[in-house]
Amino acid sequence: MAEKIPIDDEPLLPEPTFDSSESLVFANSKPHLTKEYLDQIPWLKDRYLIPGEEAEDYDLRLQALLDSIEIHNALDAIMVKDIHDELFEMHRLRTLKNMFIVDGMGNYLDEKLDGPHLYNELGEFDPEIIELINDWLKGDESVNQRFHTFIEREGITLAEMQTKAYGEKFDDILKIDLQMARHQKNVRESLRMIEMHHNNALARQRLEQEMERLSANTLIV
Repeated sequence: MAEKIPIDDEPLLPEPTFDSSESLVFANSKPHLTKEYLDQIPWLKDRYLIPGEEAEDYDLRLQALLDSIEIHNALDAIMVKDIHDELFEMHRLRTLKNMFIVDGMGNYLDEKLDGPHLYNELGEFDPEIIELINDWLKGDESVNQRFHTFIEREGITLAEMQTKAYGEKFDDILKIDLQMARHQKNVRESLRMIEMHHNNALARQRLEQEMERLSANTLIV
């Protein structure tokens, strides 16, 4: 995204303040915008979180986006909030996609590692193998080397696991990818609208300045 273009020479604003009682919207915007727009557009405070999501995480992401775009009026505020929520939904979808892939890889391991593979050299059931697999599927990077050594011993490759997982979960992954593409398109459209809105405002400002200059010159003559 292009750097934001300041319209005036106002000094840099202070760091955002965190108040758990309300959204962080406009914490870094021009002071007179804060209460005015929150009163006019109450849904700017809405987060639409689902169980397990943190309000602070949502607010930090929104604040980072607000800091990157110059907010001049209510329309800018609404558009930036919409962009943030589209990006937040994409984050949810990426998490869901990852869960489907991990589940598919786990299913493939279940098929490949039947009875004999879960016993040690003494023929005893080895719970450490189950723990190793579960830790790796949960994303514990500390067990990566042990897991890679284990699947290599069993004649399994990561590429094979991923291929099988994508094949098993293809329909689910395709639906997620299509939905993510829609959100990406919405983000691009919103960014174009904000850019057009700002450009139109700048054009109007320059036109007004030129008209004032011409009017002044006419009075002088």
